[in-house]
Amino acid sequence: MNGRGKLILMAVIGILVAAAIIGVISFLPIPPGGPSTVTSRITSTSTTVSTTVYTSTKISSSTAPHGTLATQIADLLSLPSGVTRVYVQYSDIEVHTSIAGSSIWVTAAPEEDVDLEALSNDGVTVGVASIPSGTYDAARFTINSAIVTFEGKNITAILPETSISVPIASSGIDLLPNATSGLLFDIAPSIIPTPSANGTQIELLPYAEALAIPSSVPPTQYARIGSVIPLASQPWFTSTQVNLADKLTVLAALVTNNALLLVVKNTGNASVTINGLSLLVPSASSSSLETQTIVTTVTTVTTITTVLQNSSAKAPAHDSSKDVKSYKALANAPQSTASLSGYQTVASFLVLSDGEVVQPSISVNAQELGLVLSPGQNASLTFIGKIQTLNSLSEPYSTLQIVPGAQYLIEVQGPFAQAEDLNVSAVAPFY
Repeated sequence: MNGRGKLILMAVIGILVAAAIIGVISFLPIPPGGPSTVTSRITSTSTTVSTTVYTSTKISSSTAPHGTLATQIADLLSLPSGVTRVYVQYSDIEVHTSIAGSSIWVTAAPEEDVDLEALSNDGVTVGVASIPSGTYDAARFTINSAIVTFEGKNITAILPETSISVPIASSGIDLLPNATSGLLFDIAPSIIPTPSANGTQIELLPYAEALAIPSSVPPTQYARIGSVIPLASQPWFTSTQVNLADKLTVLAALVTNNALLLVVKNTGNASVTINGLSLLVPSASSSSLETQTIVTTVTTVTTITTVLQNSSAKAPAHDSSKDVKSYKALANAPQSTASLSGYQTVASFLVLSDGEVVQPSISVNAQELGLVLSPGQNASLTFIGKIQTLNSLSEPYSTLQIVPGAQYLIEVQGPFAQAEDLNVSAVAPFY
């Protein structure tokens, strides 16, 4: 037989072998029992490309003992200046475990939409699922879309990054057979107003932490959909919050229209994280800043609110009777151009993990954010270059200017913390 004939014969044999393998697989028996669907993560690689594919794996309920996991979401949200609502649509919340040596992601709560401001510092149960017992060490979900109400206007947020995957603190959750455990997913997106050709746009970077609800909290307090845990009264939760006002000291500050400098020192006994800075100015309807400050509990964008003469610097109290019940309704709700906070954002900055200070960009993701300062450590947070500023909220709505001699407020931002701020006078540019 010549070479061409051999090649044809080998091809035919290969096709027959493949068909035989497919036939055998098609007739493999399916394990008995009602299966429960979980998600496994399978990673395939080649010499040049790495691809992640998510598939479903069937785990027979007869071979995997089950327990009940109740999932709560929360947000101790202190809103950035001018922001009054943060409404998000998120995917299924999943938790991670290992079963028979396989890495498995299991659905713990269904997809939902929620107004984070309406959570009002509470943990609210959004999912109760019967899932295989075991140790769960991580949780994840995706923010599909978001609308932010900024200075009375409903703005569809830009999402440079959408996925959140975090470890469950304190060694995870040990879910025992026929028992109930709880997961608290504290959602805390960074909300960043930035200039755009049409005025102001909002960037939203997802951020969260996952905590096991301790056994000291009876499951009767969280094991039903809609159950509420007041988090401010829970020591196991409040101990995870950081008070920057007690730990972070501002040594020096300088602002011009082409530079910002902030020198800080961690004077506490634990590490602190700084992930952003904002430059604020009193709105046109407000008087000059006083020196008195009020510390407000915050999560993603930590804020020290400065009292304004003849005007409250705090956003209006939440009125539950006026809650917008649907994502679509929020997008179509009436809008106002009035400043709601007494002062407005002039410019926003992000602090990266290496200490670099940048203005917001879609090229920055949540994993790059957050400079960690150890006890006793100093940091010089410096931005050099033309500062991109927002538009004024008052007529003629022109671009805000950083004016030498004018008074500004620098707002230090860090996740799950209280912050310290500083009043500063702008100086003439260096060049």
